[in-house]
Amino acid sequence: NTSLMSYHGLTVGVTNLIRHHASEELQAEWIPRLATGECYGTMCLSESHAGSSLTDIRTKAVDRGDGTYAISGNKMWITGGDHELSDSIVHMVLAKLPDAPPGTKGISLFLVPKHLYDGPDRARGTRNDVYLGGLNHKMGQIASTNAGELLFGDRTGGAVGYLVGEPNKGLLAMFTMMNELRVSVGMGAAS
Repeated sequence: NTSLMSYHGLTVGVTNLIRHHASEELQAEWIPRLATGECYGTMCLSESHAGSSLTDIRTKAVDRGDGTYAISGNKMWITGGDHELSDSIVHMVLAKLPDAPPGTKGISLFLVPKHLYDGPDRARGTRNDVYLGGLNHKMGQIASTNAGELLFGDRTGGAVGYLVGEPNKGLLAMFTMMNELRVSVGMGAAS
């Protein structure tokens, strides 16, 4: 079932992206959760006002000074954007820092979980400020949810996010996952 496999394919893509580009701390925190299915993963690129033009994204990331960033903005067309198949969802989000250069050279990548693991013994705790704004009703892979819009920071002013890789090099890192998923989509279409 290619629709259900999209959840797993995205999760494998997120796992590999973290393995290749994230800090050792983020790898230790999130790879085990993704590998066991405790968390599933997504990639969040496009925005409603810009479509697929990443040059025009408006999602912002502001350094909180504690190793995290306040992520605010919206993303659309997110396969697996919200569901209850896992305890949480790890969103890989493209956003811009305040001092970022214009265009795609100013895009950074952030890990933004649906839930923070701030409970006792790093258990699932606080709900992060990531919410479903609406679903797309589509043809094709109808067994996979497709978020018409995910809202980041809409209720608190900033969802908690963690920088993955270097500032302003997020699109390059995201291509690790995008290229892997392109092959996967092609395999699904051929089956």
